[in-house]
Amino acid sequence: MLAGRTLRAAGAHDRAVLLGPFVGEIGYELEYWIPFLRRELRRHGIEPDQATVLTRGGAALWYRDFAAHAVDALELLSAEEYLPRLEERRRRAGDLKQLRWEPFDRELVDLARERLGDVDVVHPGYMFTRLRGLWFRGEPIDTLWPQVEYRRLDVEREPLAGLPADYVAVKAYFNEVLPGSEENRAFFRSVIERLAERTDVVLLSTGLLVDDHEEWATAHERVYPIEHLLRPEDNLAVQTQIIAASRGLVATYGGFSYLAPFLGVPALAVYEVEQTVPIHLEVLRRALPDADYERVRTDGDVDSLGLFASRAPTS
Repeated sequence: MLAGRTLRAAGAHDRAVLLGPFVGEIGYELEYWIPFLRRELRRHGIEPDQATVLTRGGAALWYRDFAAHAVDALELLSAEEYLPRLEERRRRAGDLKQLRWEPFDRELVDLARERLGDVDVVHPGYMFTRLRGLWFRGEPIDTLWPQVEYRRLDVEREPLAGLPADYVAVKAYFNEVLPGSEENRAFFRSVIERLAERTDVVLLSTGLLVDDHEEWATAHERVYPIEHLLRPEDNLAVQTQIIAASRGLVATYGGFSYLAPFLGVPALAVYEVEQTVPIHLEVLRRALPDADYERVRTDGDVDSLGLFASRAPTS
């Protein structure tokens, strides 16, 4: 496979490598792409200074233990340019996963090379091809472990200026497991009310059009918005820092909610419809066995959220 030869050559001849572009789902990035790259770069003896990650929204923060350099897609293109191209990429591919090169990927790599010069590229398709049997062909989970290397993300636990010192973060959006019904919107209002009885709440609604999820927001005297702290090119980095410094994360069940266990922060993930690929949750629990990660249905006990608010992050 070409990417494998690229990595072997980079390790043998100290060549620079560009990792990406990753413009897909956060869950696959956190749970598979990053651990896969960490393992591959270590296996081939590629030092962090040789590696540049190409992702979006400041997510390069998640890679910094093995990639010392970064180029952000939302610095190469404006948000107004980026989202239509991303949607076109997904339409052409018929999937959110980056199983193969698409014109948008090549455009981003060409723009990155204008900054970096001659670099070899490791495309996410390498990982998706190697691991897809786990998700879609029922391969045993034990086939995954030799191909990945998991560890917590190293992010400082310092509250950002303008936010309270003690709070729970809430990331509410609608997707296939949590449709945007009136009942689910009312559920999130109840979530905020229960949490606010015990602590301040930082609402991770971005106000940015950089993906296809519908966010939810509300106003409350103990709710702190963050839109003023964000730019398209750093929105994921800022949200990561906010979660890292929080007492816990309450979020729609999905890839974003996996940030909390990778940061050592308790998480409560909300869903209505059961997920279609349950292997992801099993991988998370086995990769991070000490993670404080629970799921709750929207028809569950909202009053228990007060107990969640009293937890402290794990060390």
